[in-house]
Amino acid sequence: MKTQWKDIPVIPNYSQMTDIILSSTQRKLPTQIRAGFKISRIRGFYTRKVKFTQETCSDKLGQIIESFPRLNDIHPFHRDLMNTLYDADHLKIALGQISTCKSLIESVGRDYVRLLKYGQSLYQCKQLKRAALGRMATLIKRLKDTFLYLEQVRQHLGRLPSIDPNTRTLVICGFPNVGKSSFLKSVSRADVDVQPYAFTTKSLFCGHFDYKYLRFQCIDTPGILDHPLEEMYYDKIPEIFDGKNVADFIDPDIEAKLAALEEEEEKLEAEGYYDSDEEIDDEEEATVLAQAELIREKQGQIRNEARMKKRLKNQAIIPRKKVPIPLSKMDDALDQLGVDTTDIVSRARSQSRPRGRSLGRSRAGTEDADAMDLDATPRERLRSQSRARSRSQAAVNRREDGVEDEGSRTKAERMAKLGQKKMNRMARQGEADRHTTASLQRHLLAGKRGMGSTRSR
Repeated sequence: MKTQWKDIPVIPNYSQMTDIILSSTQRKLPTQIRAGFKISRIRGFYTRKVKFTQETCSDKLGQIIESFPRLNDIHPFHRDLMNTLYDADHLKIALGQISTCKSLIESVGRDYVRLLKYGQSLYQCKQLKRAALGRMATLIKRLKDTFLYLEQVRQHLGRLPSIDPNTRTLVICGFPNVGKSSFLKSVSRADVDVQPYAFTTKSLFCGHFDYKYLRFQCIDTPGILDHPLEEMYYDKIPEIFDGKNVADFIDPDIEAKLAALEEEEEKLEAEGYYDSDEEIDDEEEATVLAQAELIREKQGQIRNEARMKKRLKNQAIIPRKKVPIPLSKMDDALDQLGVDTTDIVSRARSQSRPRGRSLGRSRAGTEDADAMDLDATPRERLRSQSRARSRSQAAVNRREDGVEDEGSRTKAERMAKLGQKKMNRMARQGEADRHTTASLQRHLLAGKRGMGSTRSR
């Protein structure tokens, strides 16, 4: 009968399991298919991939189920031991989830094989295959926590000692720190850790000894606790926490003091100690509150103006130093500061009026500008009446020069690209590059063996 389970294979996690299955499908099946092939060949190509993936998933999950022991088929000692260590219900649920996933993957494979029989094109068959493999991977992804739990159980099972429940057995049990491990170490050659504090032994240790020419099996067990196993690691008030003694900081009268404090608090609330209905009569405090309200209002206005500035309104972003500031805005800002803006406004308005070009040159300033200048030469009079410089012609897009329409330009660009292809392929630096590299001599380099001078030819 089997007494140890060290041969259980490693349980991969979700990502590793998915990589194993999909890479196996990619490595062991053909990968070349063309849209010009017969539709029956295309359907068979993708049907084979779906079937192979489904069979691989079933094999991998089936191996995991078969590798773990069946609790109903093993000895009652091992069954009770596993129930104590791992909780038999949890182990059964985990294996049941894997079995359910296996049946669901088989159902998905059958459904998509049936759908692939009616695929009309390579694209349609490929999408069906992709959906099938995706659903299988999703089903395996749901077993993420199950794989982690079973891997921990596998590691623990492999570390259990080989205990034969049918031979003569001496079980050492009792309270913690009473010398069970010391007794086992004295009567057998078992390597048991012995320490002067409790709970040193955390699992079963098995040793063997002879008594009156009879072989005995001796099992050392952890100390027996006076509360359920689930509460083994939890105390109501631990004496030692994080290596520090916390029992000395516990006040036995703290609950009574807390009750007295709560009673006093309720009494104060009933008397209205915390109720404050006094009105604010202080003028200084009222002034501060009014100023605070004005500040909040001003901040709201500034915030709204900033929001309005941020809106582009389908316009380009203009740098702040380029944005013209209206004269009225500057006038209002200076008025708020108490600065007289009369001279500033008049000077700005006088400079803002553009001066037109006069047709004639005026005298020293006293004569009329439109009066005829009798002393001026005909050339000077002609220049004074000449037309101003016309506006320059806007720049044109040089990319569109020399072509009639968009189609001609596209054709020219395509021809230029094709002409560049040979030069790129030959790694030329430019049109004038005529460099020729030294080619290797094939009759000297082909077929030579690694060792010696003999040739394969």
